[in-house]
Amino acid sequence: MARRVDALALGDDTARGLGVPVRATRVTVVVLAALLSAAAVTLGAALVGTADLLGRTVIAPAQLGAGLMTAVIGTPYFLHLLVRSRRAT
Repeated sequence: MARRVDALALGDDTARGLGVPVRATRVTVVVLAALLSAAAVTLGAALVGTADLLGRTVIAPAQLGAGLMTAVIGTPYFLHLLVRSRRAT
């Protein structure tokens, strides 16, 4: 798939000349982009919903903001990614 998309970047005529089915590749790329976007939105909504639920129940009857809980949930993951990327270099 990556080679087909790279060929499309060179232009339709060049891609056709290289044997790439231009229309089918474009449709596939658009469908994949839509599905990945939908998955990212769903994951984000689940994260915010979980953060809101935790913020309402951790110290009930008081509430913590969803932003604070999102930071509490996301910070360890972000630090993990940061450490992992530094090891790779």
